[in-house]
This record gives sequence, C-alpha cells and structure tokens, in this order.
Amino acid sequence: MILKCIQDRIKRIYISLEIKNYDGAAEFLEIAHDVSSKISHFKTKENKVLNKLNMIVSNLANLKDHLKNLVEQLGGSKQKIENKISESRFLQVIIDLNNAEKHGYPVSRKRSNLDPKIANIISKLTMYGDGDTSITINPDGRIEPEGNVVAAISADILDKQNRKIFSFDEMVEGALIECNQ
Repeated sequence: MILKCIQDRIKRIYISLEIKNYDGAAEFLEIAHDVSSKISHFKTKENKVLNKLNMIVSNLANLKDHLKNLVEQLGGSKQKIENKISESRFLQVIIDLNNAEKHGYPVSRKRSNLDPKIANIISKLTMYGDGDTSITINPDGRIEPEGNVVAAISADILDKQNRKIFSFDEMVEGALIECNQ
C-alpha cells in the first residue's frame, strides 16, 4: 500500500514537470509593453512559476515521510532515510527549500547549510511539430496557444551569497535518481 503511494507520488512529480498547453502553459507568461520603444514582449509571471516550482519541491520533500514509513514496515530503521538525506546535496537542498516555504527564509534547522533559494526564473513558450500550432494574443492580452505548445521553465538554486548551487532541473533529476537508489 505505501509502496503504491510512493509510486503514485513520483508519477505526480513527473507529471508536474510537464507543463503543457492543456495544463495552462500560457498562464506563466503575460504581455509586457515597453512604451518608449513601442515594443511588446512576453514576460514571465514569476509568482505563478515560483508556486509551480515550490509545488514540485514540496512533493519531493514529502516523499521523506512516505519512505520512512515504508522502510519501517519492511523492518528497517527510519534513520536510513535521514542518513540518505544527509549524504545527498540534492535532497538536503530540497528539504531546506521546502522548509523555507513553510516556515520562512532562512530556515533555522538547516540540512544543507547553504540557505538555498529559487532564483533566475525564466519561462518560455515553445512550439514544435508541424501542422496547426499557433500562439494567439487576444485584444485583452490573454495568450492562447493551440497545438503543440509547451511551457519551458528554468530556474537556478542559489546559496545565501547568491552563488549558483545547481539548476532546478539538475536538483530534481538528481533527487529522483538518488530516491530510486
């Protein structure tokens, strides 16, 4: 039962990483108008993207308790999971990011001692494939993608001195690999 719960949670994490048109890819961008140059461009809705990224972090961090329960049911020690976190920079940073979102930044109980934060968020709409793929901008400024339009989000994880630790993607991929070992 718990193993199925963990597998389902991991599937949901992978699904949340795929931000596609039908999931509202355009919700992460808005039209910005530069009055001086009379040019309009797409601008990332940073708070919406940050919420999405924090949701992914939270889902990963919440695996910890599920894994502890599974190990205990199989006759092992919950400490094994804590030890795994202590050995992994990816997992330490995820726990710190999640705790910062819950309790405020910086967290008092640090796993990584880096005071990590999500920064340098970029969101793009990418069109691929052939056929009927388009992006329409309505008169009210709403962006309506059709066809094979995908939102690509990138971000960095920075330490307290604003030095890059790794990219958000590197963190998630590294954590999932380490959770599967």
